[in-house]
Amino acid sequence: GRMLSRMKKIEVGIFTNVIDNRKARGTALVARRFLEQLHKYEDRFSFTLIHSTKTDDPLYTQHKEIIIPQIPAPFARQLLSETFFWLKYRLVRRPRFDIFHYLHPRIWPSYLLTHARCIVVTAFDAGIMQDLYKPSLGDRVFQWTNRFLNWRMDSLISCSESGRQEIIKYYGVPGERVHSILLGVDASFSPIAPLTARETVSNIYGIKEKYFLAVSRFDPHKNILRLIEAYERVREKHPAIHLVFVGGAHTPGYSEQVEAMIERLNAEHNTIHILPFVEDVHFPALYSGAVALVYPSLHEGFGLPVVEAMACGTPVITAN
Repeated sequence: GRMLSRMKKIEVGIFTNVIDNRKARGTALVARRFLEQLHKYEDRFSFTLIHSTKTDDPLYTQHKEIIIPQIPAPFARQLLSETFFWLKYRLVRRPRFDIFHYLHPRIWPSYLLTHARCIVVTAFDAGIMQDLYKPSLGDRVFQWTNRFLNWRMDSLISCSESGRQEIIKYYGVPGERVHSILLGVDASFSPIAPLTARETVSNIYGIKEKYFLAVSRFDPHKNILRLIEAYERVREKHPAIHLVFVGGAHTPGYSEQVEAMIERLNAEHNTIHILPFVEDVHFPALYSGAVALVYPSLHEGFGLPVVEAMACGTPVITAN
């Protein structure tokens, strides 16, 4: 009996909504890279990926998969769906997971019903706990869950030491439950000769001029309006330099302000470009061809574009 128990694989459930129907940047990219490496540990662990929407993502063919049935409720649909899922999971006497891992900090109170011995949450930082922009009702529920219902979070993962300190402060959890695991840079990020890089950017995106690069969605904490104001001043002395955004609209209201400002400036000069999405394979050329990455963010858990740019040998203008 002891030998059999030693041979039994550790059952790990992973909540993977964060990668579904999202372009692989930011937290979705970190989660995807994590999931892509699970096959290396299948001698000791058995993985089950649990999510809410059926997709044709090949990641779901590599492990066991469970779809959470969606309740057609007029409000709080995800909360109700996850609540009934875990209640049913327990009622049919499904075995407990040894570990269940939530890959993002947007957790509904229903997580308390998770049928697992240990719950791990990748929180990254405590940005969600701070009103960096106008929070929705759902955001308020996530904040309340993380602050007052965190006793089932056996382990929280941050992506930097500053993120770890934020989690300890804003979640109100003891430091021994929070672990800092630094993000890494994909090996594909390395310097490309500037002329070669700019030729690639010109051929694919039609941007032939020198440019500053900003890899940010239009969110208030990314400080986009101030970035554009700064670019407008630089342009007065260096009119040939363009500004390229990778990201585009995100936060309602703020995004409209940014787009209106860009439209006004482009009506005069047409030097600001928005690339809503860039394929991973093209990022090293986009970084290497830039005069500099401009990243004046007001808050980050890590700030991965800063390190990606550095890996490509690109100068960085950022905030402390």
